[in-house]
Amino acid sequence: MSSVTPVTLTSRPGALAGIFICSIFLLTQFNVSVLSPVIPAIGDSFSLSGKSARLILSYGFAGYMIGQLVWGPVSDRINRSKIIIVNLALYMLLALSAMMMTTEESLLGVYIAMGFLASTFTSVGNAILKDRYQGDDYVRIVASVGVVMAAGPAIGPGLAAIIVTHSKGGWQVAFLLLGLVSAISLLGFLTFCRYPSRKGPIELRPDHSSNLFRNGRFFAALFSFSLPFGIVISYLSVGPYLLQQYYELPTHMIHIGFGVTTFFYLLGALFFRARSAVMKPIAALSLGTLIALAGAAALLLCATIWPKDAWLGILALCLLLGGAGIIVPAGKAATMGQVDSGFGAASSTMKFVQSACALMVSACGAVLFSAENILPLLLLYLAVALLACVGAVLLRRASGGLS
Repeated sequence: MSSVTPVTLTSRPGALAGIFICSIFLLTQFNVSVLSPVIPAIGDSFSLSGKSARLILSYGFAGYMIGQLVWGPVSDRINRSKIIIVNLALYMLLALSAMMMTTEESLLGVYIAMGFLASTFTSVGNAILKDRYQGDDYVRIVASVGVVMAAGPAIGPGLAAIIVTHSKGGWQVAFLLLGLVSAISLLGFLTFCRYPSRKGPIELRPDHSSNLFRNGRFFAALFSFSLPFGIVISYLSVGPYLLQQYYELPTHMIHIGFGVTTFFYLLGALFFRARSAVMKPIAALSLGTLIALAGAAALLLCATIWPKDAWLGILALCLLLGGAGIIVPAGKAATMGQVDSGFGAASSTMKFVQSACALMVSACGAVLFSAENILPLLLLYLAVALLACVGAVLLRRASGGLS
């Protein structure tokens, strides 16, 4: 029997490869954020109630969550870049076909399938990062990916709104934008990011997956960033309704207010990227959870003492989302930093729990939102931020106070 020597990757990817690796992460955020401004239009087109319309993104996350169970473990056995390329092509075809859907059921079916495929780009993408970057290079690329992913909610809604407005098109234009972005990512990834798997045949690979579920620090880090990520997804669903129905902003100010708040999410990610060389992920995660907790508390306080004061509310939302912008990339780096093998399974588990938390928080937020009584929604955000803060404290203690 001949032995098989795994392919060893001795150098990190070049700049263009890094750009297109980042682009697949951006697409997962666009899958949610680009639809955010057209949710009311989809609701009107299919005669959906406000609650049903706000749940559209939750359906997409259901497919995204299920996909995490599949693609990470599969990528430990099949070449990762090939999986990305095939699923990018399928995603592009689904996005373009969504434009032709004429019933609510068919559109939701396509969107769930898009979420299922989009899960590939994060679960397998995170495994690719662990394959191809080491040490400080890994922390820096995760911080860069965090900035790119934060740019999705920051620029996706505004970009979609501008294109829809100037093209005088309907909600279908948002799916066209997703198709175009996936086509660009496909061409770039196909050209610059293909690489041989460094794994040997499956029978020669050690199985470390069972050790993952005995790793308490992995799960402490995981829940610390997954829950606040749910707030971000929830805000993308209810944000336009919150600004319009509760704060009663005029139409032209809704886009400005929404853009300002999501921009602070990007600023949080940029802060972690800038400080990643000197601030360890666990320390950044702790800082982000404290900022998010302060923002959630301020949001609830403002709604209690100064109800419907839009500018105070927006300032509190900026603090909450800015903290989340630090938490998400720092949490991912801290979570994957707790494992040294089985990267596909670890990444898939991480993304499954993250998407499950996002689905739970966003679905609860959609149900709890009411312009007449906003406090249940804000109490949800406060509880989530508090749980994340507790998780970060436990992680830091379990890590021996390392910062």
